[in-house]
Amino acid sequence: MCWKKSIYSASFFIGGDLAALKLFFKIVRISVVAALFAAVGGVGYFFFYPKYAQWRMLEEQRVLLGKEILYKSVEVAALRSRQQRFLTDPDFVEIIARQNNRIRPNEIVFIFDN
Repeated sequence: MCWKKSIYSASFFIGGDLAALKLFFKIVRISVVAALFAAVGGVGYFFFYPKYAQWRMLEEQRVLLGKEILYKSVEVAALRSRQQRFLTDPDFVEIIARQNNRIRPNEIVFIFDN
């Protein structure tokens, strides 16, 4: 068996340029690795981007609901303050009663037509 031109040697197919064959296989390996990275990245993008978009939407909704909760807690504090005034301030109770057209016993109401 002759080592120079055996059909199993790389020099038989390329014509004797072993460096070119090594370069070719190196380019093929780099291309395969790049294609695998691109495939994994593409699959990751299509699987994880919808979840990321959903997470961003839910985060924005959480922030808006947090602001609404803050607004409602201020409103509840104002209503509790007003409720406390009803219990402790008789002048406040009378002002509110007069605004709602309430009168005390033995008072006479005069209604004027314009």
